[in-house]
Amino acid sequence: MCAENAFILAEVQFAAPNEPGAISAAQEGLTCQEDEWGIDLSTTAATIAGLTGAPLLAEIMNQKYIALFLNAEAYNDYKRTCLPAITERPGGMPGRLFYGQDERQSNSNIPEPAQQPLRNANDPAPC
Repeated sequence: MCAENAFILAEVQFAAPNEPGAISAAQEGLTCQEDEWGIDLSTTAATIAGLTGAPLLAEIMNQKYIALFLNAEAYNDYKRTCLPAITERPGGMPGRLFYGQDERQSNSNIPEPAQQPLRNANDPAPC
């Protein structure tokens, strides 16, 4: 996916630290979104061009979340960075995905929900 790759690159450039590269990659991601969905994101691209520091990373992750909406990678990004700043449900964001009913019916090795860990061992701390 063009937008996903561009926003991953934007996040990497931000961490490098190369903010001009991050801005350019994020704007490329917006261009991918425009091409895919036929929408105008020029205002968002102009906003990104004027950002630096934490607000730049927040906007990159916000746009990446929008581009990956309903994709499990958006959930993984949120667990890793706590961005975008969303209001979690009461009780917080689940630390791991639950086993589906088909898996539960066909795999007798899955522990009951009460015996499962709240988070995977390699997950970052909750937001």
